[in-house]
Formats: sequence, C-alpha cells, structure tokens
Amino acid sequence: NAAVVDKKPEPKPKPEPKPKEAKPKDAKPAPAATPAGGKDKPAAPKTKTAGGDPEPAVGALVIQVFASPSREEALKIRDRLRTGGEKAYLSPSTVNGKTLYRVRVGPFKKRDRADVVAKKIQRTYKLDTWVTQGT
Repeated sequence: NAAVVDKKPEPKPKPEPKPKEAKPKDAKPAPAATPAGGKDKPAAPKTKTAGGDPEPAVGALVIQVFASPSREEALKIRDRLRTGGEKAYLSPSTVNGKTLYRVRVGPFKKRDRADVVAKKIQRTYKLDTWVTQGT
C-alpha cells in the first residue's frame, strides 16, 4: 500500500502593493475650495506673460522699472534684476497695435515695502522706478 501524503493546497500569492506616486519634498497640498459666501476668497489665477513670467493679480502693487518696444532689451533688464535677487518679470502691453515690454518687480502687499525696494533698485541698477498697480 502506498502511503497517502496529505497535500495542503498551495497558498495564493498576495497581490503586489500599488506603487505610490512620487511627490516632491516641498509639494504643498492643493488648497481646499472655499464654500460660497465664505470669508476667504481663492487667489486669482496667475497668467503667463510673453516673457513666460506669471503676471500678478490685477491691482497688485508693483514697481515699474523699464519699458521698451524691444523684447530683447526688456529681457536683459529683467534678467539683470533677477540675478540681483529681485522678483522681476516681463509685462507686455499692446496699445494701438504696438507692443511695449514693461519690466516690473513685485508684487508687494504694502506700499511702504514697494517704495523701499524701488529706491534700492534706483541706487543699485541706476534705473528709474515708480510704484503702480499691476494691470
């Protein structure tokens, strides 16, 4: 007589865990939507300018530094300011079919801070400046 071997069924393989999506270390969670009638207003979306720079919300305080019909000249000034640590961006404006490339710094929450930075830019870069509201 042959010995009967007690065969146990083979265990089912466990499913592999799904890989998690990699997130940058400094990633921030998406802001929650504000309910209608809430006190907090969501930030206005920033649009990209012809220089590829984000445009601050309309009405934000900014420093106008330079304006030229030459995009290349405006980009040179913008890049010079950025190299010096300023938050400079290109803000083109078209009037009567002609584009003027403005270089601006900002935005700023308070006028006094914008005035201080404007004076620093005048001294450091020998550029005329004025504080205005972004458009």
